[in-house]
Amino acid sequence: MNKIYKESGLIFDFSNSKKPYKADFVGKHNFPMIDFVIETDDSFLLIEVKNPDNKKAREKNRKEFLTKLKDDYFPKKTVENFKNTLLRMAIENDFFTKPIVFILLLEFKDFTKLDRLRLWEPIYNGLPFFLNKFCADNEKCFVAFDILTVDEFKKWYPKFSIKKEG
Repeated sequence: MNKIYKESGLIFDFSNSKKPYKADFVGKHNFPMIDFVIETDDSFLLIEVKNPDNKKAREKNRKEFLTKLKDDYFPKKTVENFKNTLLRMAIENDFFTKPIVFILLLEFKDFTKLDRLRLWEPIYNGLPFFLNKFCADNEKCFVAFDILTVDEFKKWYPKFSIKKEG
């Protein structure tokens, strides 16, 4: 099974995971999903990748993306993609078997920490943390959401490798 993926000008090596897959590439269902579902020994990582700093992004596209990030549409679309991925996991019986961590991997030097905080709140508030009441043994199945840069992701998840393409 291939555990190395390319997305948004980045190369991800999930060799140290149990069952990684590129969710938005699977094509089994006709609705948008996040980029990756990574099963580790103790959790599922649901990862959406946005990297307008990649070499292939034109300056015009970067400015448009910055506008989208500060708009209501982006948080709503991100939450929708996370929820669609959860639905797929439920269909495939992966749902509620391990805690789930939502991660937005955002590599964008023009996006400040304050911008990130402003983006974090509407996404966090839209995620289905209320479903924790359905988890087995009174454990939380949705444990966290964060917006991380590539360097922050490497720090928190050192067993996975991320490199810039090219």
